[in-house]
Amino acid sequence: MSRPGEPSDVPSETYRLGQRDIEAAINQMLGRDPEQRRPPRLAWGTLINGLAKAGVVVSEEDLIAVPLTVELDRALEAAIGE
Repeated sequence: MSRPGEPSDVPSETYRLGQRDIEAAINQMLGRDPEQRRPPRLAWGTLINGLAKAGVVVSEEDLIAVPLTVELDRALEAAIGE
């Protein structure tokens, strides 16, 4: 718990999670956030192997470079106020 006057990592009660927050968190976890140090090893091995079996050869860097689009269910959009 924070002391008065100290910054807190806990969002305020008025903070609303939005689609951009979700996209930013996913990009950070995938090593796509240019302001964050890239994770030492991403968990893309299974996807890379599955794609290779289907004849699609990609690297981790290729997957990082793919554009990310997050589509939310209408009920979730309504719940977060998007």
